[in-house]
Amino acid sequence: MRSLIISAAALLLIMGVWGGFTIHTKNDIETVQYIIEEKMLPQAENEQWEEADANYVYIKKVWDSHHNFYLIFLDGSAITQIQQEMTRLESSLQGREPSGTVTSLKLLSEALDLLYKNELLTIENVF
Repeated sequence: MRSLIISAAALLLIMGVWGGFTIHTKNDIETVQYIIEEKMLPQAENEQWEEADANYVYIKKVWDSHHNFYLIFLDGSAITQIQQEMTRLESSLQGREPSGTVTSLKLLSEALDLLYKNELLTIENVF
């Protein structure tokens, strides 16, 4: 009986930590996706490169500030994919390529969305 109580307490602790991490991650990802979809996409389409560069610096700062924390909890291949998309986005921004930048922004937004959805504690993700 004692082992059952200890196991249940440990499980609740793990789920609590994971739930807190999920809420924290959701806020960061939603902020970055908002900047991508509402600010950077129109800026890239209208070739407003200075504003797009400033927003890229901000999302890069958000990502870098939590990168090591994400490595503890999240799938390494998904994080690598996001890093690759951010590198492609940076190259497109530096090259001032509207179509390449828009594509990179959409791919980055989708990768962030999948990263979050795949890490939720749901029945589909557990089993």
